[in-house]
Amino acid sequence: MLVPYCLNMFQGLRQCVRSLGGWMALLTLISFSELQSCENQGPEPPPYGKICTWDVPVGERYAFRNTVGGPDSANFIGRVYQRSFTEDCKIADGQKHPLVIVAHGRIAINVPNNYLGMTYLTNHLASWGDLVFSLNLDVVNALQGAENEYGIPHRGELILHAIDYMFLQNRTPGSRFFQQIDTTKVALVGHSRGGGAVIYAANANETFRRHPIKAVATLSPANFGTTPLQAPVPHICLYGSWDGDLYEGQGPDLWARGTRNAPRELVEIYGANHYFFTDKAQFTPESAEISRADHHLLAKGMVNAWFDRYLREKNSFEWGQYLTGDIKLGK
Repeated sequence: MLVPYCLNMFQGLRQCVRSLGGWMALLTLISFSELQSCENQGPEPPPYGKICTWDVPVGERYAFRNTVGGPDSANFIGRVYQRSFTEDCKIADGQKHPLVIVAHGRIAINVPNNYLGMTYLTNHLASWGDLVFSLNLDVVNALQGAENEYGIPHRGELILHAIDYMFLQNRTPGSRFFQQIDTTKVALVGHSRGGGAVIYAANANETFRRHPIKAVATLSPANFGTTPLQAPVPHICLYGSWDGDLYEGQGPDLWARGTRNAPRELVEIYGANHYFFTDKAQFTPESAEISRADHHLLAKGMVNAWFDRYLREKNSFEWGQYLTGDIKLGK
């Protein structure tokens, strides 16, 4: 069994697993001394096929329906990441792929194209066969007050529209994605305010859409502008103990108050911060005790394993066993 982790990261983790009220919270406290270099250890399989990208045509817009305050509409912008077995990226592999929507956080108003700033994760999930849509949420970055709920509902609506849009592409002859999406399997990933937004979207989906959302992953999520997860969707939350932005435990709070009617895991990573879960973004007052590369490795491995079980339904990994080190790398 391939396990997408560096083995050294799991030494001594067995003592960090607690049972809380009949459900499991995995508090992954990884010490700096135990987090060693993963070079030459093959923690992940090589990318499966070439990763190709496709951009939503310029000019697409979305009209908000159920939000309070803010604009009536916004530009709808996104990039799709897809694996291909040809150099020209034009020939489909004949399979139907799960759809993953990735929602970035609010980095800064004047920093462009933040939706292109989580490629470590978009490329990784695409290499495993998912069709990954990275959504531009900078279009609502200016929403920064309680009167519009900090733009979280606006982000959530855009996320649901991204699913609508891709399902339409799947139904449209001549579309690049015609009959390539498994419309029974959708997952959401969000960082920071994007994390709060995917929770909002999963909840709103129960009322307004009923898309088959099979799994949610949040990285240092915001807990404002949305209620905790009420939809019966498996949820994994990663949170760094050195988070210098949402430093009052917003991520664990959002996770803890969510539904217990679906599997859920909280993974607290000692020494991890907020912005190292992106490709390059930084927050000057913030520090970290583990590298950005290790943030990426942990996020790729844990999110991929969660989706392998609950989105792809392949069960390639035994979640609790490999996280605690009972299953070793390569077994």
